[in-house]
Amino acid sequence: MEVAGRGAIIGEMALIDSSTRSATVVAKDYCVLAQVNQSQFLSLMEKIPCFALSVMKTLVTRLRNMDAIMSNGLGRFPSKPNDENRLKHN
Repeated sequence: MEVAGRGAIIGEMALIDSSTRSATVVAKDYCVLAQVNQSQFLSLMEKIPCFALSVMKTLVTRLRNMDAIMSNGLGRFPSKPNDENRLKHN
């Protein structure tokens, strides 16, 4: 299970490869969401480089977390992402 915070991107994998979603999301508290369809998502990826970079960072973080789980046999997500390996973008 992953806890998504403010500004998180959810459901991007299904929009990228047209597959079914790989997870279900449940809100723990009040939140405001922006729903985009595949056409809108792909347009954002093409036209706004910082959005595309943000999606890539999200995917890389999830891959690294899953790699850590598999290699360490943790069976759970690490408690804190490795911030020093993240790209910084203003």
